[in-house]
Amino acid sequence: MLVVGAGLGGLTFAIAWQRAGGTATVVERARTNVAGAGGIGLHPNAQAVLHHLGLRDRARGFATEIRLYADAWGAPTWAVHRADLIQLLTEELANDTVSFGMSPVQMALSGDRVTVTFNNGSEDRYDVVIGADGVRSATRRLLFHDRAQTFGGACFWRTTLSRQVVDDVSRLSLRDGYMGLMPLVGGRTHVFVQVLTPVPFADPESGRVERLRARFGGQDPVADAVLESLSSDRDIHFGLLEWVDPPSWGLDRVVLIGDAAHAMAPTLALGGAMAMEDGVVLAEELVVGVSVPTAISAFIQRRDPRVRFVQDRTRLAFERARGRPTPGEPEEFVAFQRRHFGPLMSPP
Repeated sequence: MLVVGAGLGGLTFAIAWQRAGGTATVVERARTNVAGAGGIGLHPNAQAVLHHLGLRDRARGFATEIRLYADAWGAPTWAVHRADLIQLLTEELANDTVSFGMSPVQMALSGDRVTVTFNNGSEDRYDVVIGADGVRSATRRLLFHDRAQTFGGACFWRTTLSRQVVDDVSRLSLRDGYMGLMPLVGGRTHVFVQVLTPVPFADPESGRVERLRARFGGQDPVADAVLESLSSDRDIHFGLLEWVDPPSWGLDRVVLIGDAAHAMAPTLALGGAMAMEDGVVLAEELVVGVSVPTAISAFIQRRDPRVRFVQDRTRLAFERARGRPTPGEPEEFVAFQRRHFGPLMSPP
């Protein structure tokens, strides 16, 4: 069994599969386990996945409680640095599970096997291939020979400051967008800046700090303090908001999970949780003992309605954040949030 991508979804699946007595090979195109420049929100449904894996208490050690959504969930959301969470998940796997600097360049479906050729020239055959390689998934591209992701009308920057700026999640209005701030353990702060734009643009790494200061400076004193704290172009990630909508679940014995299958805006902080849920559900279905195609079909039947619900609610929250009307939705913040999160209290 091959897992393409050592992110949250891929690692969660590999751990769940290992717990069930199986073994998987995980390949990651990055040379090291680079986990991004910022933090991630773990709502209670993501915490439930960690509990299922026996890792919740350890993750709690590097998590900060976020009270903003507590009334909607009935429990606090956690904020963690993505690198801390990736490290925890990686450490749960056997030492030879993850191979870095490897990615598929060809895939061929034949009977009950998938032949995969890698960028180092090697080739192997697998009964199942799991594409967990992000919104610009190489697995999805090799399967369908197209670009399934679509631009979502925004570009963003994210990074982590080595000092604490806020005590809870905060949002600062900026021209054409906003700055989000989230406290992390160790006196750190996750910073997320998003701008709305009908046309995507590029922001090269060199000179990124100075361009951010020039573009967003002088609009808010807290934002100005954050911008002055930026020091390294390399530590700031820039990206496009991209969707995979409707979900793309793969083909035959190749199944997609996480952002590869259903990338969405980060408005509700549910992308990571959905990837982790995908991982444990897929492991549960594959371990039942039925045929692989039947197991994958059962996985899709379980996940597709829940993922589509989250994508729909994300779209509504994104529209409201842009100041657009959301007919039929409550105006009050907590009531609106409960519509997003309430159905997710049930197991995936």
